[in-house]
Amino acid sequence: MVRLSSERQALYKVAEVERFLSSLITGDSVIEPVFDLEFGYRYPTAEKAMNKEPDEAKKLLETIAEAGILDRKLYTMELKCPNCGSSNVSTNYICPFCGSIDIAKNALIEHISCGYIDVLTNFEKNGTLVCPKCHNKLEANKYRSVGNWYACENCGKRIEHPLPSHSCRRCDASFTLDDTKYNKVYSYTLASIAREEISRGIFLIDSIKDNLTKLGYTVKTPFVSKGNSGVEHTFDLSLENNAQNVFIDILTSDKPVPQVEIIKEYVKMLDVKVDLYIIVIPKLDDEARRLAVSYKVKFVEAYSPQEAVKTIIELFEPTKQALKSKISN
Repeated sequence: MVRLSSERQALYKVAEVERFLSSLITGDSVIEPVFDLEFGYRYPTAEKAMNKEPDEAKKLLETIAEAGILDRKLYTMELKCPNCGSSNVSTNYICPFCGSIDIAKNALIEHISCGYIDVLTNFEKNGTLVCPKCHNKLEANKYRSVGNWYACENCGKRIEHPLPSHSCRRCDASFTLDDTKYNKVYSYTLASIAREEISRGIFLIDSIKDNLTKLGYTVKTPFVSKGNSGVEHTFDLSLENNAQNVFIDILTSDKPVPQVEIIKEYVKMLDVKVDLYIIVIPKLDDEARRLAVSYKVKFVEAYSPQEAVKTIIELFEPTKQALKSKISN
């Protein structure tokens, strides 16, 4: 078993986090933001899985990332109005002399043979390009672009670099980059350590342990038992009360579990001679299921961790032992 940090362990027990991580394992592997005129960048996939509002989902994603469960990658930078906080912002370029937005853009070219540089419009004459300095016609490959030049149509001044200016569509405030809120926006993927922990059923195990303890079982996780061969085998859970002693292993995958995993569990069961139950999320593949039935391996298939916890609680609740019929033999 992977050693858990206290922060991750606590988060794995949060229902919203469990639902979200389950969706990340079985659905979209990358959580990317989507721009919304009202909310700015938001995470609809996470919001749905967590059942959270946009701002709440953002905060929880950051908390999960800080605990090492998610890896984050810079997706874009978000401009926000310093007055009202809206992301519904437009950008204009203004004259640094008079502040007008009436800026004309003109290509700057060089006549290679004589070295004269000027804006393109000053070379134009009767539908052709003629050099104002040497008066020769500019033939193809005899001139080159050397950038752009800007001119203010309001005050007439030439401008090397217009200044960016932002306007808020919500409150009409105007502001520059120095004033704006400039925030990083991330995409998220499941961290490798969290993927390993979840693949071993970590947050599922904690939930099962808590619920079975309330039912009066002594629960140990993980549990190591030596088999007749002398080999020590590790099981995800051991539960014991006055009536029974049972071992549980959990197999999780993003696709049907293959028969090799059933063979491994069968070997452990024979060596330890234990009453073993296998929880499979989401399901066994067809060959694995036939093999499990043939080997008389007890298993439960569940399409989500929540379903698995519910089934285990019902299965081992002392007053509902009849529900053992759910186990395939």
